[in-house]
Amino acid sequence: MTFLGSAPLLHARLGEMLRAGKAMSPIPVAPVTNGSPVFRVEMREELAVADAVLPTRDVGSAEPYGHLNHPTRRSRSTGTCSG
Repeated sequence: MTFLGSAPLLHARLGEMLRAGKAMSPIPVAPVTNGSPVFRVEMREELAVADAVLPTRDVGSAEPYGHLNHPTRRSRSTGTCSG
């Protein structure tokens, strides 16, 4: 079960949605993300419920990443791009 949208990781009830998805079906749950909010500890805790987290890789360097994905100010696109 894939969670898609403009930014599923920004939803305030993401963990609840992932747990509900797992309860409804034996299909693995996996949010798709550009990775920008994953630097937050609480976000990683919410994602621990998922069977997989599917990061997108639209670009290969920080500048176009920022233009395409609009990462949060606190995130570092260079860290996301470099892994």
